[in-house]
Amino acid sequence: MSKEAPIQMPKMLDFGGGELVEVAYLVKVLEVSRRTALKCLQVLKIRPIYLGNETYFSLPTFKRILHVLTRPGGPGFVFPGSRGPGGAKYQTIREVSQELLDEAAKPIVLAEMEVISSNDTNVLKKLLEYNKPKNPVGRPPREKSE
Repeated sequence: MSKEAPIQMPKMLDFGGGELVEVAYLVKVLEVSRRTALKCLQVLKIRPIYLGNETYFSLPTFKRILHVLTRPGGPGFVFPGSRGPGGAKYQTIREVSQELLDEAAKPIVLAEMEVISSNDTNVLKKLLEYNKPKNPVGRPPREKSE
């Protein structure tokens, strides 16, 4: 029998603002080289954090940007080292624009992500209430009578 080396899990840190994950996470999950993982962070406009000899990135930020890229109507994304679709009908992007980053920063994106990952229907109801217009079309706001 051959002895396999134990799988080393990437380090995670949490300073209260979300998880910082070692770049080795992307290397393992995406099955890419460290160089490609760092290039991926660069085109997603996620700046790494260097602590000692280790490199970390914000996992919540990564997830938010990927959510915006892959949700219905999103542009999609070609990771570095990957081939994109060959047809001209696809508008898959290779680098994230400032507009996409602004979209990912909106609070509604977090609400969408919560609804998708939750089985609680109350979350969906809260999201619908949040997006409900304050004054229905065609009706002026009611004036308070004194």
